[in-house]
Amino acid sequence: MKVYTHYKTIEEFNVGYRWRTILQFGSSWNVIGSVVMMNPGSANYKYGSNCWIEDEAILDYLRPFDYPGDQGEKWFEFNADATMGCVADLFAQYYGIHSQKDLQGVIQIFNLFYLREPNLGDALMKNKEL
Repeated sequence: MKVYTHYKTIEEFNVGYRWRTILQFGSSWNVIGSVVMMNPGSANYKYGSNCWIEDEAILDYLRPFDYPGDQGEKWFEFNADATMGCVADLFAQYYGIHSQKDLQGVIQIFNLFYLREPNLGDALMKNKEL
């Protein structure tokens, strides 16, 4: 599973926003499902905050997933967190596939808000403050 997302850090508040997260499996970029979750959890940069995706072949696949206001926002590859693994397992079970490693396609993750914080209580407090 590869995790691609837009992400911004707001340094003055020491918070990050992650939106338009997709989980990509195998070689397919066809959407095989979507999930709505409360808030971005603990997933973070795979290669660091200064290592956005520049490979045009990958960007050609990612750009159709952009919202209208996202043009020009950088895409990053993230490590998966435990919840993303559970989402992948859920879809593998739904499709009757033995393992998430056998999935082919994209699962879109939509969050109710985009403040990255694994603890829901802390996320709600930070969101209220901001």
